[in-house]
Amino acid sequence: MGSEAKRMVLNLQTGGNLFDHSEKFDQGLGNVRRGAGTVIVALDGTGDATSIQDGIDLLPSTGGVVYIKEGTYIITTGIKLNIANTRIEGAGYATNIQTVNNVTMINITKADCGVRNVRLTGDRTKASNIGISIFTSVATSIEGVRIDTTGSDGITINSDNIRIRDCSIYTGAGRGIYLVGSANAFVNNCLIHGCDDEGIYLSGCYNCIISNSVIMSCDKHGISLSAGNRSIINGNILRDNDNLNTATYDGISLSASDENVISNNRCQDNDRYEINISNNTCDKNIIIGNQCVGTNHVGAINDAGTNTHPNGASGTTNLALDDLNIII
Repeated sequence: MGSEAKRMVLNLQTGGNLFDHSEKFDQGLGNVRRGAGTVIVALDGTGDATSIQDGIDLLPSTGGVVYIKEGTYIITTGIKLNIANTRIEGAGYATNIQTVNNVTMINITKADCGVRNVRLTGDRTKASNIGISIFTSVATSIEGVRIDTTGSDGITINSDNIRIRDCSIYTGAGRGIYLVGSANAFVNNCLIHGCDDEGIYLSGCYNCIISNSVIMSCDKHGISLSAGNRSIINGNILRDNDNLNTATYDGISLSASDENVISNNRCQDNDRYEINISNNTCDKNIIIGNQCVGTNHVGAINDAGTNTHPNGASGTTNLALDDLNIII
């Protein structure tokens, strides 16, 4: 066996890396990895690219993973996640993608994509600065992402079968999470704090689940359903929303929304109502097992809806006494 072959066998046996991650174009280095299913992005040149977009563009048409090493990546144009079956993944909040431009920081337009374990830092003064946009991208997931100080919405979604979990969204000038025309979306175990608009806003959505999240100190509703049907809002904490004390916004608000379940939420000191079924175009909603707490609100639960259930064993419509909602 020749010396070169012996070296290759030795590398395989000891777990050595035959093809180092590098931007070099020497044989056995960068050229061999172009088109591979995993690309590494590093500011110090130890990866396959120094630019996140360049890393995505190195992937084959079948997709793959772009791993982004630690560092602050300044972007002036939005990142386009435009290859299906692709995930970008960072090293946690140490991977910071930052802009001072009026851009959508990550724009996802293909199916089965994901963003995981990165931090996005926007510019609150830029009115069209969005953290993540998901458009016509079914079955996409956003996990472990922190979004700070965007000039507009943290995450905006017009797609089906979307999962958002373990994310934190702070002090954006728009909504924390905005879903429009979406079905089968899951938002779980998120923290949304200090948005200028709603914490979570669903418009024209159905079959969505909002659960186990904390939404607090937003200037408008904590969670708002507008023309939203057959969804579940369960196990959330909503506190100090309508942060400017206008007595105009609620912890949870429903309008023109049918057959939703509002259950097991803790709502405290949301300035107007803790839970508000705002008009008679809301039909067959269930409000049960919620705890409504506070002294700084107009009222605990307002039911102006039609056929709100259950009505309790006595057949009344007293949501506090008959539907296991606790009013403190």
